[in-house]
Amino acid sequence: MNIKKLVPELVTLGIILIGTLCYPLVSPGLQYAPPLLFAALRTLIAGVGIFLLLPLFGQPRFPPRDVWKWVLLLSIPAVMFTYGTMFLSHINPKMA
Repeated sequence: MNIKKLVPELVTLGIILIGTLCYPLVSPGLQYAPPLLFAALRTLIAGVGIFLLLPLFGQPRFPPRDVWKWVLLLSIPAVMFTYGTMFLSHINPKMA
């Protein structure tokens, strides 16, 4: 069996496993940081990790200059809403 043919599947499996750990680990982590700060720190760690791994997969670290404004325009609100709702969803309304 050629291991190089399995690399995409193994990478996908790794991403799925890491992603499934995210939600159960949010609740305990909220004891140590406010929700939006925790979300920002998690986003920063993930971004740095992806930035460092891109060359290993033969991908450029930065998109072409002509699409930078669109990347920022779409990614910043998407990350804010996604992580904001994910981390704020654990707050019990009776405790607020």
